[in-house]
Amino acid sequence: MTAEMDLPASYYGELDKRNPVVSAFERDINSFITLMKRVASSTSQDNGSYAKGIKILVEIWKKYKHRLPSKLYQERMLQIADFLFGIKLYELALWQGYSLHLLQFNSVKITDITDVDHFMACFFPEGFDTDQDTFTMKVHAMQGCALCIFEQEKRHSILSQKGLCKLLHLLNFIRIMMQAFQQHEHLCWQIYNGSLHIYTICRYLMT
Repeated sequence: MTAEMDLPASYYGELDKRNPVVSAFERDINSFITLMKRVASSTSQDNGSYAKGIKILVEIWKKYKHRLPSKLYQERMLQIADFLFGIKLYELALWQGYSLHLLQFNSVKITDITDVDHFMACFFPEGFDTDQDTFTMKVHAMQGCALCIFEQEKRHSILSQKGLCKLLHLLNFIRIMMQAFQQHEHLCWQIYNGSLHIYTICRYLMT
């Protein structure tokens, strides 16, 4: 691999569409999206293309992580996760999107969070007054993880004991998150989102 291929995007000046690293990244992302749309709309179980898609995405993240500004990279990662969630590829959205985003802060799974102190220590050691974009992306990733886990469990025709435990852990996590946000007036909409997620999961459990 030549040194040329490894230069960061900033080396080429402005981080716009004309930047060769940014445009190559977008091109790779778009061809991945095209492939996955095809996989999702295919009536037959196309495991080959699905596996190829996973490989491409892993390669993209690896190839561009050190070459793009962190914020741009993280934003795209969450957009891709939202896209995969939208086409019902929940496992891929979780592992190569939402979970991957949270991994840079802590390796603990959201369903293993025990209380508010644990939640804060793992994900917000400096409190909530850090960079707002980082905060918003972190919460977005947490909610994405929660919804993916919920959708994966919902896919089974019968909810197993293990699945039930997982959903109860999930409800507990959302409650902990809302509890942590409660003292902060400006986070009221996050509490609103959380209560909607709790309602959706509980309604499913009641049926």
